[in-house]
Amino acid sequence: MRRPVVIVSEVSAIGLACALVAALPQEPDAAAVERFAAEQPGLARFTSALGLHDLITSPWFLVLVFSAFCSLLAVQVDQWRRARRLWGESLTPMAFARAPFRRELALEASKAPPAAPRLVRGGRLALLGSPVFHLGLATVAVAGLLRLLFFQDAAVRAFEGMTLEAGPGAWDARRSGWLAPPLALAKAVRLEEVSVTRYQSGMLRQVTARVAIEGGGAGDSREVAVNSPLELAGVRLYVNSVHGLSALVELQGPDGVQPRTLFFETVDQVARARTRTGGGREVRLRAGVAEAQPEAVDVRVLKDDVLLSVASLRPGGVLPLGGGESLKLVALPFWVDLRASHDPSRPLFFAGIATGILGVILLFGVVRVDTGVFVEGGKLVVALRAQRFTPLFAERFERLCQEWER
Repeated sequence: MRRPVVIVSEVSAIGLACALVAALPQEPDAAAVERFAAEQPGLARFTSALGLHDLITSPWFLVLVFSAFCSLLAVQVDQWRRARRLWGESLTPMAFARAPFRRELALEASKAPPAAPRLVRGGRLALLGSPVFHLGLATVAVAGLLRLLFFQDAAVRAFEGMTLEAGPGAWDARRSGWLAPPLALAKAVRLEEVSVTRYQSGMLRQVTARVAIEGGGAGDSREVAVNSPLELAGVRLYVNSVHGLSALVELQGPDGVQPRTLFFETVDQVARARTRTGGGREVRLRAGVAEAQPEAVDVRVLKDDVLLSVASLRPGGVLPLGGGESLKLVALPFWVDLRASHDPSRPLFFAGIATGILGVILLFGVVRVDTGVFVEGGKLVVALRAQRFTPLFAERFERLCQEWER
């Protein structure tokens, strides 16, 4: 496990896996996976067969991370043994035989030589740099393994006025580690408002959702924005930039009232949604892409690709569809992609990052320097040996020599 070829192979494989995660849509984002399948059907069949859309929970990725962790442990054992051996190692004049800075002074041209060799070792903490850095990497690897086993993710397209009930059934898509139950909120959350801000160029600036927590009292509203998650009893609630207009409709017919939620998708600067009804009819809705809530939407009713009727429908309006059916537009709220996650490994992950940074500081900020002044062969020897950055210690060596020159 300590062989360089094994370690390089493990790191390369993990890097390739991370690249695939970044390049391909991943569960639980089912909508993104469906769009990828529609745009790249041939490639999607290949990636789905290999399980590349749920990569970080796959058994082979877990085995790969565990293998890298074992390599880190093997390296750690050797590094701490070496650090312990060098920490207690005694300096001798022989250690300076090939020192990069070494000068021999005639005894008569130098101050009184020390009665015993004066050997000083400074910067011992530098010995801990590499072991502490790799300890941080091992801690991050442990956090990664814990996440793979115990993480919980969930996602839902939530519209204004919608309540996410406590329990796992509130989500459209869920994903969890092998040993973790499905994610569930401790309290119900109601989405009150979705607001979108843009730059003058029209580019998206921010998507913000205001939510109310059940039992929080009147006026207890919280904001959730991109890169500004909300912590709820260990569950992190956040939104991403995917948003749009939705339509709450009711299909009224002989079988009663069927409520449906239609989510508009923006294509060619136009927002569109569709649904099918009885008798083979299809209802298509169309609206502008402005962020302001539209007063009405255009509705087209088709059967076998033949246009039956066209209308402009406002919230509360009813459109007859034929065959004893009608469509009622209840409301036009905005929707946003609302997500939640629970990761018990997060504290350990940040502890590993902090440990790794400390190791880097010790590795490059502290330099082990050995100095020696002793008599050898009838001459006074002044020597200096630095672990790294040797040229930077030339002035220090000159000052040491001046201390002993008469």
